[in-house]
Amino acid sequence: MKLLSRKELNDITVTELCKTAGVDRKTFYHHYKSIADIPEEIERQVISDIQQVFNQATKPPDVPFLFKQLLQCLESGIHFPEVLFTKSAAEQFSLHLGLTMIDLLKDRFLAETKLDPVTFTVRARYITGGVIAVYLEWFRSGKTIPRDELADRMGELVERECKQLLVP
Repeated sequence: MKLLSRKELNDITVTELCKTAGVDRKTFYHHYKSIADIPEEIERQVISDIQQVFNQATKPPDVPFLFKQLLQCLESGIHFPEVLFTKSAAEQFSLHLGLTMIDLLKDRFLAETKLDPVTFTVRARYITGGVIAVYLEWFRSGKTIPRDELADRMGELVERECKQLLVP
């Protein structure tokens, strides 16, 4: 993470990373093919954690509580914001996270609504896009708003939007 404070992930060499981390290059290559594999592995883990949060959500969801769990999940990831929200990784991660969240919303809630799948998807994309943008800014700004306060505010906004998502 020291290196990420000074450089973009794409500009860091394996030699530099290993020296900073105090590990041998063989150890690095035992776990990864390249530095680009690091954010991909973290992304897979974060998305898996998010899927677990959604799978445990109640029906109907307690949206503010769900957001607190999601933020807690995101913050507990291994240096999640520092790696996934670097310029080189943010766009790809945001897209994957948004698509995953839309799929999770469809799996959990599409059957409960009278919306057609296209309308549901458009509304879900609108909601998730806004949520991801707010979280990106929160991580990038150094988390100036306390996590629970952000979760409460986002939960209130999304709860209103979800009422539109779940009820036509």
